[in-house]
Amino acid sequence: LSPPWFLSALKPPFPNPKNARIVGAVKASTFINKIKRTIEIGREALAANILQEFELRTTLFKGLLSPDEIKEMVNDFRTVPYALQQGRTEMCAQTDLTTLTRDEIAKLAVQCRRPLRIRTLEKGDEEIA
Repeated sequence: LSPPWFLSALKPPFPNPKNARIVGAVKASTFINKIKRTIEIGREALAANILQEFELRTTLFKGLLSPDEIKEMVNDFRTVPYALQQGRTEMCAQTDLTTLTRDEIAKLAVQCRRPLRIRTLEKGDEEIA
């Protein structure tokens, strides 16, 4: 494996009925188990120096997740590096999505009270303590 490897598209807090709505036909419990196993594999690979980096990231759009859901989700995985990523509407089939600003994402990151990365078109990749 050539680093870095990332797990992308982490969904709402576990367990949560929104999982089924967001991930489509995949059952929420199956989804949760697969995410947990992927995280376990990533942690093991990082510890064995197979990976140089491992992080979870969530792409954010207005209205899909509440600030409380985002904070809960980020803190459910406190032991794993985490990034909040600005959604890009031009990359989505769903046409009613709205992008959060860099400042809105930074504010959420600060409210999580843990080190996070944020990624936005405005400022690229930033560390938020």
